Amino acid sequence: MTIAVAAATGTRPRLRIEPRGNAALLVVTAVVLAVWSLAARLLAEGRHVLPSPWAVGHQMWLDRRIYWPNVSTTLDETARGLLWGVLAAVLLAVVFVQVPFTERLLMSAAVATYCVPVVAIGPIVQAIFGGTSTKVVLAGLAVLFPMLVATTLGLRSADPTSLALVRAFGGGSTMALRKVRLRAALPSFFAGLKVAAPSAVLGAIIGEYLGGDRGLGIAMIAAAQTFSVERVWGLAISASLLALALYLVVAVAARMFAVPATTIPLATTPAPHGRLARHPVVLVLRPTARFVFATAALVGLWVVALELFSLDPFFAKTPADVWNHLFSGPKALDQRTLLLDNLRTTLVSALPGLVIGVAGAVLLAVLLVSWRSLDQAVMPFAIALQSAPLLAMTPLLTLEFGRGALCVTVIVVIATFFPTLVNVMRGLRSAPAEALDLTRSCGGSTVDQLLKVRLPCALPSLFASLRIAIPGALFATMLAQWISTGDGLGHLIIIAGVASKYALVWSGVALVTVTSMALYQATGALEAVVLRRYAPEQVTR
Repeated sequence: MTIAVAAATGTRPRLRIEPRGNAALLVVTAVVLAVWSLAARLLAEGRHVLPSPWAVGHQMWLDRRIYWPNVSTTLDETARGLLWGVLAAVLLAVVFVQVPFTERLLMSAAVATYCVPVVAIGPIVQAIFGGTSTKVVLAGLAVLFPMLVATTLGLRSADPTSLALVRAFGGGSTMALRKVRLRAALPSFFAGLKVAAPSAVLGAIIGEYLGGDRGLGIAMIAAAQTFSVERVWGLAISASLLALALYLVVAVAARMFAVPATTIPLATTPAPHGRLARHPVVLVLRPTARFVFATAALVGLWVVALELFSLDPFFAKTPADVWNHLFSGPKALDQRTLLLDNLRTTLVSALPGLVIGVAGAVLLAVLLVSWRSLDQAVMPFAIALQSAPLLAMTPLLTLEFGRGALCVTVIVVIATFFPTLVNVMRGLRSAPAEALDLTRSCGGSTVDQLLKVRLPCALPSLFASLRIAIPGALFATMLAQWISTGDGLGHLIIIAGVASKYALVWSGVALVTVTSMALYQATGALEAVVLRRYAPEQVTR
């Protein structure tokens, strides 16, 4: 039964039952089970390995005694990683807003933690932390970047009039943070937390793949090694249910404690920059300068980290080692050509899934915002899609879709769809009720409200989603290349690691990290152009 929390003005939040949402959820569930059963029957012959839901359910019942020990272990790792990741993200977001220049220095490290492939840095994390701490760290890293982007966006969405009022009464930036910005950031914070909770589950499971004696990831490895397909699907469903439970906890907390999104009134609010700042040359030079500065900062952090943890130079390479490998060494040209060719393959492979995942999420967000009951019916399945452990599901998806571009596209769509959906829905719902009522009173239709009010309000959330989706698409593509297609940077880095060619490994990791940061800055430049052209009232800095 779907239960929602309603906040009445001046009263305590109360629970209300929404029967239309329950009916829609039942209908959608029945349709999904029917389509699943039909697909399993049609694909029963040949190379396909899609078990029926009834076979999976039966296997889950037979394996019922193994679930709690593994689920409880993964839940413990997830909770600790989520806590530390959220705390670090909130702290960094506050620093970014209060001391803006620090964003150029520290955001590069945050981007790197999100876009560096876990399959490459996992052994390094294992060497530094070891034991259960590795799972907690990887879960925290999976949370850090989405939460940082969402919280920073929320803190900067504070009403300028309220901020000006605080300054007029002698308040400083700290008081503005406590009185205005933190309250304004709550909706965006909880939207980010909805993305972060399933991501933490996935991060903990990936960490379990690196070693351990208990957990859902360990159980999936054992099931995959014996090719027990029904058991793998059952464990994946249990991981999805765990992520769904965390999502529902966040959703209830958001309903109880969050306030309506604070938005800038849709009036002619001038952008804070002058005409020179809108010049095309400046719009190009600013993100370029930020990229150069971020790269330099990342190199500095890289050197400090190597010295701090005293890592063995046999596998921990310095920036100087990477430079020698790519530019000044005797085989630099060959190594550079090898990496760039594989990077090109990875980028081309990632593009279709990124476009389909983002476009599909935007379209579904529009539908879910328009029909509330559809939202309650579809979101559980969207959460399950997000939390499905790709590392375990990729071999199965490979058997279903082959080792070509289609398999990579499906995996990238899974990785990019849910974060975009959650953030865009928050943006669409942040539209001021007064502006929606005004559009309706002037004879505007629902489509007019969407085009003239909701979409302009959602543009910052859409670009925040792109910043999350682009590194996610690269990670998913490299994962598919490692397990499925056998090409691109994902395959090259893994093969180089197996062969102990650590200079090539670190060079590949550095290349994909720099590429992700360049795409991140390009997205920010595009955001500035689009907002100034189509939604100047949304420009907040």
